[in-house]
Amino acid sequence: MTKRKGISPTKRAAVFRNGGGLCYLCGRRIAEGELWHVEHILPVALGGTNGMSNLQPAHRDCHEGKTRADVARIRKADRIMK
Repeated sequence: MTKRKGISPTKRAAVFRNGGGLCYLCGRRIAEGELWHVEHILPVALGGTNGMSNLQPAHRDCHEGKTRADVARIRKADRIMK
């Protein structure tokens, strides 16, 4: 996996506001105090960036499920590139 910098609290808040407080993956509202992650629409390891257009808020559980799928895509891409 690609090592990347963390996202600042200011940028994290902007991601939440831009996403309207909704989970990008399931569409449900992220409740006050509920754990959520900043989701890369296109993973950094597959060419995505930390730019605002590639970031969305996501419930922790939703994000973890997508990350598992992304890891499989990243590994497949790595195999193809060898």
